[in-house]
Amino acid sequence: MMWTLVLLVIAPILAGLGTLLIHDRRVVEALQYGQAVILLAAGAHVVAGVGTGEPATVGLLLYTDALSAWLDLVLAVVGTTGTLFALGYLDEQFDRGLISLRRFRQFFYLFDLFLASMLIAVNVGDVALMWIAIEGSTLAAALLIAFERNRAALEAGWKFLILGSVGIALALFGTIILYYTSEHVLGVTSDALRWSELYRIAGSLDPTAIKVAFVFVLIGYGTKAGVAPMHSWLPDAHTEAPTPVSAMLSANMLTVAVYAILRFKAVVDRTVGAAFTGNLMIGLGLLSVAIAAVLRQVDRLLRGRVGPAAIRAQNARPGDWACSADATRGFGHCYRRRGAGWHAPVRAICERGADHHRSVFGTARGGLPVSVAAHACVRHSPVSRAPDGAG
Repeated sequence: MMWTLVLLVIAPILAGLGTLLIHDRRVVEALQYGQAVILLAAGAHVVAGVGTGEPATVGLLLYTDALSAWLDLVLAVVGTTGTLFALGYLDEQFDRGLISLRRFRQFFYLFDLFLASMLIAVNVGDVALMWIAIEGSTLAAALLIAFERNRAALEAGWKFLILGSVGIALALFGTIILYYTSEHVLGVTSDALRWSELYRIAGSLDPTAIKVAFVFVLIGYGTKAGVAPMHSWLPDAHTEAPTPVSAMLSANMLTVAVYAILRFKAVVDRTVGAAFTGNLMIGLGLLSVAIAAVLRQVDRLLRGRVGPAAIRAQNARPGDWACSADATRGFGHCYRRRGAGWHAPVRAICERGADHHRSVFGTARGGLPVSVAAHACVRHSPVSRAPDGAG
């Protein structure tokens, strides 16, 4: 299990470094195929070993429990299908002379870095390391959003970077306050930011400081999760980002941001009770629904854009925020609504036009059959139904 966990985290890093150093397109493609296979296999093995058993640890760095394993499954499935689709997507652009070999390699280097950062974020046992990994995903995502390098793409990437940096700075303030109160209990030690120690001493932490820390964390990571009113980066980012990147933003990055909030929530609930965090989350969810409804009425042009829909999907489902026990159906609902199996092909048709459906779908190597098969399996299985209370 230990080596499988290491392989899961390190596979995208090695693939990204190889892509950066190798100048042969076919070898780069082979690296990406290999990385996709390893990612899916390692993710399934980690879930099977940790999902219902004891947490897995690798030294003081990696820590994976049932919640982390569940996120590993989401990241592995969407990362694999997204990588396979990206190969076809970029191959088509390269064959038509729209991008150079250098840009082809650069895309997959950033794509792998983006995926690796999210995998590290959900598999580390330290609050500060999680924050660093999520910050790394912000930088990689900003460059991927602006990949087309036209004015609209650069504006969308810049907006995402600015708002994401503000959010991550607020999350850092919350992390610092958490360390301040845990340091008074544990002393000046690196254990003061380890999840396992924080859960153990949660009852001894200062309630007021913990509440303030959670507010900063909720707003900070909520910005990356697209929680209103910090959602304004969503429409431009999804519109201008390449199709596989848009799928990764929807199904993976937003989910990792919610994961970070849930981690903090578990500590805060042990200190002050679940009512405080629950009321805040429900309030932000209702605010998101209200803002989305108003925007759709005020400007009908937003009907064709991602913003209100993504806000509603991310925040209007109490089952997601409450981390309901019906998690199996929750995963199917998440993947069907926002994963690469559905989102990527549809977004491709919208961007390129129905007349170009053949070039969008590409050949079998482009990964569309995998995406369609994955979508069909999830769409028509019992897990595809929304969790109780979900929209």
